Amino acid sequence: MIVGIVGSGLIGSSLLRAIRANDSAVRTRVLDANPEHVRQLAALQPGVEACERLEELARGADLVFVCTPVKAVADIVCALIPLVSSSCVLTDVGSAKVSIIAKVQARFPDFTRFVPGHPMAGGEAAGPAHGTAELFRNRRYLLTPYDGVDDGAIERVAAFVGELGAQVSRMTPERHDEIIALVSHLPHLYAFALMGAAAEETQALGADVLAYAAGGFRDVTRIAAADARMWLDIFEENEAFLTRSYELAKAHMEGLLDAVRRRDSERVAEILTASRRLRLEMNGDMQP
Repeated sequence: MIVGIVGSGLIGSSLLRAIRANDSAVRTRVLDANPEHVRQLAALQPGVEACERLEELARGADLVFVCTPVKAVADIVCALIPLVSSSCVLTDVGSAKVSIIAKVQARFPDFTRFVPGHPMAGGEAAGPAHGTAELFRNRRYLLTPYDGVDDGAIERVAAFVGELGAQVSRMTPERHDEIIALVSHLPHLYAFALMGAAAEETQALGADVLAYAAGGFRDVTRIAAADARMWLDIFEENEAFLTRSYELAKAHMEGLLDAVRRRDSERVAEILTASRRLRLEMNGDMQP
């Protein structure tokens, strides 16, 4: 089996490591716009075939993962479609699905072997040096096939990433973008904005506000260290659902703050208790 990976950042390099750890017989090819990334990966993972052009990567490939920033995904998928064999399956790992799918369908409406995907794994570190073979183990891996996608192609991607330890789920592209806007995109938006507020306050007060930041601030803003270009793309590609999630969260924040202003201790306690309970349930930490 030949597997191609376009993009060798955290997700792409982790895929490569996981594939090679799971089955050393799989031939793996990598292409990246940054040649240094490919060189790093080749040094870290001997035997990887480094490609300079899509034609090289596509030749004879059975499965190709596109692991680039989301704005580049559709163009790369469309460039691959004329190059791959009639049995090759294409997939991606982008965090916004509706926009990618719309662009691919507009150009190749009859292509049925593109299976959009999104592993719910990652971190703020970027680049091939930070990849790990364990990144997908016991993590959700969402597949968002659209009307007309070949069932066999869907099953092939599901089986393949399942072998890497991922827990595969399926949902519509629209449902994916709506949910992920709230649980992933909005927290990153908030973290970036909070760091911006801290910078503004530092200037206004003439003191380094961040020098006093304790665990809570550090926990909430950890993800603001994530790759800026990647998140710029994600915010723009999922702007509509991100805006909806922002308005929803804003309403809850205003409701809580309003209760605080009114000294409605009972309501504040009710909100905080319900939030704490939900967070503990999410962790599986509920006490009897």
